Amino acid sequence: MIRSNDLHKALNRLEKEIDKPGGFNEYAQFCEELLLELLPHLTAKGKAMALEAIRSNYCLESDENEHRL
Repeated sequence: MIRSNDLHKALNRLEKEIDKPGGFNEYAQFCEELLLELLPHLTAKGKAMALEAIRSNYCLESDENEHRL
């Protein structure tokens, strides 16, 4: 079960990171790590959704890197 303290920490981190250069990428990494921690506690549907979110983040990062080249 997700504790409200975890959500509060995530929102505070978003507030601090979002305005820094590259901050959103750092926040995305933080969210990914939190999802991986939560995976054992999720239902099968929740696990599938979390893994898809992680995969989507990797795809977005790959696309951004391709455009930079």
